[in-house]
Amino acid sequence: MRHIPDSQMYAAPMSRGPFDIGVVVPVYRSEGSVEPLVERTLAALGSREWSFELLLVDDHSPDGSWAKVMAASARHSSVRGIRLQRNVGQMAATLCGLANLD
Repeated sequence: MRHIPDSQMYAAPMSRGPFDIGVVVPVYRSEGSVEPLVERTLAALGSREWSFELLLVDDHSPDGSWAKVMAASARHSSVRGIRLQRNVGQMAATLCGLANLD
């Protein structure tokens, strides 16, 4: 497995503290599905009595996925995004997200 150095990522914003559940979703060419994914995930997890973080990892998508991730992060305190500086593939993006859950 290849390590992705911090210099290869853009994060927005920092984690908002400890939480009970972390959900990592790799994002690539997903401009049209980020918003529905966020809304459905928040609806499912928000109805419970636990704290959570949804971490979206943009695997350097060529479309507007990163803008959608940033917008969701600005709207919802439990959503955070990481953008990789180059495409590394689904598994590496997922592992990067898991390594960056606080």
